[in-house]
This record gives sequence, C-alpha cells and structure tokens, in this order.
Amino acid sequence: MSRKIKLHSLHFLFHIFSFLADKSGGWKLFVKPKLIIGSLLISVSAYAQNAPQNNQIQQNTTPVFEERITCYDVVEQMPFYPGGEAELSKFISENIKYPYSAIKHKIQGRVIVRFIVTKQGTIDKIEVLRSLSPDCDKEAVRVISYMPKWIPGKQNGVKVSAWFTLPIQFKLDTHQKTTKIYDVVDQMPQFPGGDMQLFKFIAENLKDDSPVAQCYNPIVGRVICRFVVKKDGSIDQIEVVRSLDPTLDKEAVRVIRCMPKWIPGKHKGKKVNVYFTLPISFKPF
Repeated sequence: MSRKIKLHSLHFLFHIFSFLADKSGGWKLFVKPKLIIGSLLISVSAYAQNAPQNNQIQQNTTPVFEERITCYDVVEQMPFYPGGEAELSKFISENIKYPYSAIKHKIQGRVIVRFIVTKQGTIDKIEVLRSLSPDCDKEAVRVISYMPKWIPGKQNGVKVSAWFTLPIQFKLDTHQKTTKIYDVVDQMPQFPGGDMQLFKFIAENLKDDSPVAQCYNPIVGRVICRFVVKKDGSIDQIEVVRSLDPTLDKEAVRVIRCMPKWIPGKHKGKKVNVYFTLPISFKPF
C-alpha cells in the first residue's frame, strides 16, 4: 500500500515539474536531473525493503534432511547366527582361547557381551556388560569380532539393526589346570630351519590379493602376534598383540595357523609350552 502511495506522489510531482518547466524553460537545467535522481533513490529504497523478505522466503522454503538410524532392543524376529545356536556354540568353542592368566589364577565364569547386528548382518559396537577378568573380556570380544555375518533381525517384515546379548563361557578343565606356559626358557622354540626359513614361509604364504596389494593407498606396517608353541611343537592360542587393520590381522593369524610344527622350547632339559611373539610385516608388492 505504501509503495502505491509513493508512486502516485511521484506521478503528481512529475506533472507539476513539467508544468513549471514549460513555463520557465528550465526542464533540462533543473527539473529533469532532479527527477532522475529522485527516481533512483526511490528504486533503491524499494529494493532494500524487499530484499530481507526474499531472503526470508528462501530460508523458510529450504528443506532440512536429517538421517536417523534406529537400533532396536527387541524386534519381531531377532538376529541369529547362520545355522542357529548349535553352530554358534561350535564356532565359539573352536575359536575361544583360554587366557593363561585366567588359567593361572583359576578364573572361570561368564563374560556377558552385547553388540549390534546391523541390517547388513555385520557385527558392530561390541561392549562388555559383565566382566570376568581383563584378559577373558578381551578374548570374548575378539571371538565375537571374528564371527561371520549373521542373519539380521526384522521388524514389520523389514531388516533392521538390533542389539544382541551373548554370554561367553570360560570353564577350566583338568588339562588346563595343570598346564604351565613359560614366557622365557633356557632354549626358546624355533621354526624348522631357523629364522631364514620362517621369513621365507611367511613371504610365500601371505596372500597377494590382500587389500594391501590391491588398494591405491596401501596400509604398511606390522601386525604383532603372540602364540604358544606347545611341547609337541604345535601352535596354539594365537592372539594379536598390536593390530594394524582388521583384515590384515586376520591374514597374519591365518598364516601362523598354517605353519608346520616348530621345534619346541626346553627348560631344564625338558620340553615345555612357551609363548612366542612374532611380527608379520605388510608392505606393497
């Protein structure tokens, strides 16, 4: 409304100045320049008043998108391990390694762990709800992190991410109670043929199609593993002491599992179980 009043006023003034100009002959000298300047000032004023309104309209009409990821505690169809509970128990029993510290101090019981089974079936956000001992907790988390993909849960017929709680049992048996594992002995265990044959075995058995060889920015470094060389030369209780990458950690453990029997360590002339630490190096081929 105010804009219309201004325009009518301008039109009225224009006629007055035109009449005066005709009478005085001052159109070019006086009236025309003032009319041009006045028109420009009014135009700038009108634009300044409209500009905030246009910006406000743009801000109000800009859509805002927020991605919300829902993780359920209970769903209509809970996630489960491929093959069911029997296969899950089998996987745990075949892969769990009783920590020597727990054997030494006769610790047994359950570690209760909770984790998310995503809608893709992968395992994420592993956490310990009830602890047994630091080493047992660490071993329980390690075993769960190595599990294959699960069958995801469903809600209203749609795959969703859901929490799952799982107890991991640690129970001593007679053999474990009497077994002693040394850190240092008189004669440390040795790979057949010595260190040179050990390095050759690792180099020949590391997979060439690992992510290190395939990606443009390869991960370079060492995975440090510790394992037990038993008194019969077999390898047991492989664990990653220093991680580099989850995929590379698994590859390092796989290579160690494939090793032939070692020459066992000796203490006071007798064969004994000994811890052995081994770095596995990864570098571009």
